[in-house]
Amino acid sequence: MRSDSAQLVLEGSASEVRTARQLVTDKISLVLERVVPEVSPHLLEEIGAFLIDQSSVEETVCLPYPEIADHLPELLERIGVEHTGVTLHPSASAIHPTVLLCGPSVRVAQVRDRLGPALASLVHQTVTIDQPGALRYFQGLGREYLGVVGRSQHCLIRLHNHGGVAGEASAGPRLEEMVTATSYRLQRGLQVVVRQGDITKERADALVNAANEDLDHAGGVAAALCCAGGPEVQQTSRDLVRQIGRVPTCTVVETTGGKLPCKMLLHAVGPVGGSVGGNERPLLEKTVKAALDLAETLELQTLAMPCISSGIFGVPLKVCSEAIVSAVRDFGREQRILTKVTLIDVSGEAVRAMQEACDRLLQAKREFSGWEVESSTTTTTTHAPQRDTTAASARGAAAPEVCVQVEVIQGTIEKQQVRETH
Repeated sequence: MRSDSAQLVLEGSASEVRTARQLVTDKISLVLERVVPEVSPHLLEEIGAFLIDQSSVEETVCLPYPEIADHLPELLERIGVEHTGVTLHPSASAIHPTVLLCGPSVRVAQVRDRLGPALASLVHQTVTIDQPGALRYFQGLGREYLGVVGRSQHCLIRLHNHGGVAGEASAGPRLEEMVTATSYRLQRGLQVVVRQGDITKERADALVNAANEDLDHAGGVAAALCCAGGPEVQQTSRDLVRQIGRVPTCTVVETTGGKLPCKMLLHAVGPVGGSVGGNERPLLEKTVKAALDLAETLELQTLAMPCISSGIFGVPLKVCSEAIVSAVRDFGREQRILTKVTLIDVSGEAVRAMQEACDRLLQAKREFSGWEVESSTTTTTTHAPQRDTTAASARGAAAPEVCVQVEVIQGTIEKQQVRETH
């Protein structure tokens, strides 16, 4: 390179640098007919400002309520948040609702700065109307009235009935029945717990993040951990990528967990489905082994891990679950500092797949089921009072047990029939 030439150094994430480079190539054409011994600082400032203004970025913002995800543009219009030039991609996850902002960096920053306080000020309330004919009224003439009230009061009003969505009104995501937690004890003492829940609230020495090679935490469990941990999580990840470059598949790196209830966050880069020539399982096993080995090296005692490479990464659940459990099994064949591994996921389907893999592959004693379950649903069971054998023996002959049967029926009481049983 000539000593009197000028260089423009682009710094940032891989996607940002690629975008900026394309902009420089497409938008700026500098024809130099003679050698310029020095580039004007003012010109460099102009180029830098242009790149910052025009480069396309993505940023994730957490939503306070999943119900607003499908109606976010309408809600922003009602509360006066203008987002022209920025595309919104909401995700209505029941536990981690988010919206991905895409567009020029300046506009994304403006929308983000206005969106944050606006979302923080939102209040969500459910009003039950149990008057006869209310549902029929609001599905008909009353629907227009709800729209008028919503526009005048700068809010969204959505109609629900107990049996589902009323008309075009949208209901929040339905909660699936929570899967019962299970625990296994391996021969060398390692405890493996499989349960459904929110990893961002799981207390452990380390939480494992299902990361991509750029450590760009824009979707899936990565976005949830980033939102819960605060901006420090994404910032330290970007700083790390600037220092060491992209993180290869099967590699695990550590950063701060920010506000998360852990000592550190382990970013595990698993394989992406369909891009590794059918080698998803061995590569994922290697990734999980790397996460467990790093935790052992750091002398951690507890670790929580999601179903890595599933979901947005496209690897089938059966492949993911068997790879993860196989790696945990092999790790647990020796005495370890790590005493407990929790396999946790918000998806009941993923949890069931991991439990089935544990039953097949661990060859360990299932200690128990049904503890530390976080459930937001109500289940109805039939119970008979437990018999107090100690008291009965003191009295002599035991009194006959009383069995009460409880039946829950959906419907109106006036249509029910009372049945007598003898």
